[in-house]
Amino acid sequence: MNLLSRVGCNSLALLFGVAIIAQTAAQPAQATIAASQFTIAGISIGSDKPAVIAAFGKPVRSERYYSDYLDAQVEELDYGGLIVRLGTGKVIGINCKSPRWATSDGLRVGESVQRATTIYGQGRPFSSESGPELRYVVGLPRTDCELVLHVRSGKVVEIELWLDLS
Repeated sequence: MNLLSRVGCNSLALLFGVAIIAQTAAQPAQATIAASQFTIAGISIGSDKPAVIAAFGKPVRSERYYSDYLDAQVEELDYGGLIVRLGTGKVIGINCKSPRWATSDGLRVGESVQRATTIYGQGRPFSSESGPELRYVVGLPRTDCELVLHVRSGKVVEIELWLDLS
C-alpha cells in the first residue's frame, strides 16, 4: 500500500498546505503605508527642487557629487538636521535627524517607538550597520520606496525616506 492510499490525497494536501502556511508565517510580514504618509514637512519622493526650497528655504550647505550606486549625479541640500537628496531635480531621499520637522502623521525624531508603531504599525525589523530599524514599504506602484525609522533605546533617532533607483 503506497503513502497516498494510507494517508489519503486530502490529508496529504492538508499537510502540504500547513507546511506552506508555517513557512509563510515564519517570514516577517511586509509593513505597507499609504503614499500620503510618505512625507516630511510636506515634501516627498518625487517633489521638485523649487518645492523643497519653498518648504525649507535656502540650505545651510549644498553639494553635488556623482553616486556610483545610482550611476547618476546627486545634489544634496543640508538644512541642519534635515538632508534632502535630489537626482535630476527630483527628491530621491530625505534624512531627518531633528525634531524640528515631522512626517504627515506628526511623527518626529525623539518620539517613542511605541508612538511610531501606533501610527504606522509594527514595521519590518531590520538590523543595519548603524543599528536597529523599522521599515515600511510605501504603496506606490512600480517603485521601491521605504520609510525607515532608525531607533535607539526605544526612541526614533532618524526618519528616512528613500527611493531605490538601482
